[in-house]
Amino acid sequence: MADYIPRSDAEFNNWQVQNLTFVESKYDEWKIPAPATAPTVKIDFSKRFQHEISFFDAQRPASRAKPEGVYGCEIWIKLDGEPPVSADELRYIATDTFSPYIMLFDGTDGGKTAYYWLRWVNKKGQVGPWSATAAAIVNK
Repeated sequence: MADYIPRSDAEFNNWQVQNLTFVESKYDEWKIPAPATAPTVKIDFSKRFQHEISFFDAQRPASRAKPEGVYGCEIWIKLDGEPPVSADELRYIATDTFSPYIMLFDGTDGGKTAYYWLRWVNKKGQVGPWSATAAAIVNK
């Protein structure tokens, strides 16, 4: 059996503060609000059947860091046809945590236009607003 070690009130209060701070910090991620901004998107379509999709925070364009509290970036696509006007027309591709994302296409997709919508997502699954539509031709 462990020995009882008497503690002063000051020592006990210090222990409480340290441990309660730990418990609160453990759950700080639940205090993170939904993303408030949309990512800025850049597409490099110079390679055959491949798009390199770069995304960054519009508030800090010189930085590769995501906005505070953001886990990653959802990438959605519509391939061919007219530009999408609603999210119902899009197909989910991935949630990427590090830019750029490489999108590979089949040979049958050559010459088609790919339309992308992106949005930030936090660890709770809350999403931010959609980016502007980004479009690029799939090079043959």
